[in-house]
Amino acid sequence: MIKKAIKTITLLTIIIVIAVSVIPNTVGTKSDDTFRYPLTEDPGSLNPLFSTSADASSVMIGGMGGDGGIFDPLIDVSYESFHNREFIPRIITGWDFKNDESTVVYHLRRDVLWHDNSKLTAHDMKFTYDVITDPSSGCIQYVEDFNVWVKDYRIIDDYTFEVDLRMGDPYHFQSVYYTTGIVLLPYHYFKDIPMNEIGFDARFNQSPIGYGPYKIVDRKVNSYVTLEKFNNYWNKGYPKIDRVIYKVIPEAYPTWVAFKRDEIDLVDRNSLYLKGFNDYVKNGKMTVYDYPSLYFSGFRINFLKKDNPLQDNRIRQAVMYALDRDLLCVVVNENTTAPLETIVTNRYPDRINPNTKRYSYDPSKAKSLLSSAGYNDSNGDGYLDKNGKRLEIKFPYVGGGAQDDVAEWFRAMMKDIGIYADIEQVDSGRWRELAYGKGDWDLLSVSMTEGPFIADHLDFWFNTNGLGNTCGYSNAELDSLFNNWKTILDPDEQKRILYQIQDVMAEDLPFLYIQQGVIVRGYNPGICRLKSSPWGMESSLMEYYWI
Repeated sequence: MIKKAIKTITLLTIIIVIAVSVIPNTVGTKSDDTFRYPLTEDPGSLNPLFSTSADASSVMIGGMGGDGGIFDPLIDVSYESFHNREFIPRIITGWDFKNDESTVVYHLRRDVLWHDNSKLTAHDMKFTYDVITDPSSGCIQYVEDFNVWVKDYRIIDDYTFEVDLRMGDPYHFQSVYYTTGIVLLPYHYFKDIPMNEIGFDARFNQSPIGYGPYKIVDRKVNSYVTLEKFNNYWNKGYPKIDRVIYKVIPEAYPTWVAFKRDEIDLVDRNSLYLKGFNDYVKNGKMTVYDYPSLYFSGFRINFLKKDNPLQDNRIRQAVMYALDRDLLCVVVNENTTAPLETIVTNRYPDRINPNTKRYSYDPSKAKSLLSSAGYNDSNGDGYLDKNGKRLEIKFPYVGGGAQDDVAEWFRAMMKDIGIYADIEQVDSGRWRELAYGKGDWDLLSVSMTEGPFIADHLDFWFNTNGLGNTCGYSNAELDSLFNNWKTILDPDEQKRILYQIQDVMAEDLPFLYIQQGVIVRGYNPGICRLKSSPWGMESSLMEYYWI
């Protein structure tokens, strides 16, 4: 059953015509001024302060490189500039520090226009800060960062904005990153709308006024979003491509069919069509780039459930030793993922602690840990028990394709060490409820995103008071490290703390880290992109062009 996803191709082929034909071929016909990009779902709201959808992010700020969509970043960062602790000016052209590094003054470009040709000014920046910091707005983006960094803020003039910091930053890096890593909202559009209604403005959510290189010109829910070049964009000469059409194609195999039919211009490698993908590469029908994904995945543990056997750290460690992650990544996922050695991914190799405890595949060590926890097979049925109760792990998952493979792989790995994996397939709505700690489950497969300040996203998920910690985990030592991280700005000291965080998490295992995505993306060979890096596709959509 581990290769079950491969065997579903016949069925998928039967439904493929129906799945792809919902998008009219007249939308996004191939031409030298159009780029056609697949989405897995309708992006929903395109309000950048309220949307949490990855597909919405692709449309709002550019799917390929972080700029190139409806909105622009205030500043930019590349792999090289981040490691040199430098920024690339965009909407903000520069900044000054004063008052013993506790106040930063930002200078905005004077030639930036909203898509309705209104001028972008410091009033838009103040309004966006107001929305983020006002609890009545319901805004969920950036709030935690602002709580750490922003003490007060004010307009100096139309193109100068000042922020008082809660703590001085002698390195001028994190304070700038966290107080400018936002997307602005248009004050002139929202000024008469109550604060608690800003996130629910249907007209803006469907077709927002932005200030990026592309403006939205057409949209059909669950079908497509069309963007066109904004002729008054401040960065003259960009974008190179006049039109971008985001097509909604929910399933992987229909996406491959759409690429073969020349209806889209990129497709990610997938085990469902691996041979065809590789044949296209071999025959020069696509240009391929590969890079580590932003996303990593593993198993979340329900610490709110008192009788969860995984409350015992020996059981958690036993499960980690029992999981053959090479089998999952190389054989099951056919090299589309890579094993995680610590909670830090290989996007940041210089941040991985080389001395942190590793969990190489070792069923014997797993069985020894289970024995030390008091479990043995008292009735000879092949499963361990204690006090007459079989050792079971309840594992609900959202079925389909790779998730089916992961579930079967987990079941097989657990059976090898005498644990019964109670696998249950649930729909996505039920899974979301479970992800917030609700329901009778022990372990849940989840994906997470790693940001450039790694400890911040770990703090979000695993601090006792972290906003993402909805499963009841608590570790005082880890909390102390997270809290220290927030006050330490020296990069070498931050790295030392991150090493300690990895050690504690490897020993206590609040999250069973399994694999990191390896994205192999095929492009229409006529499209040119300029650059790749360990962070992935660094060149933005603005820099793509047809050759």
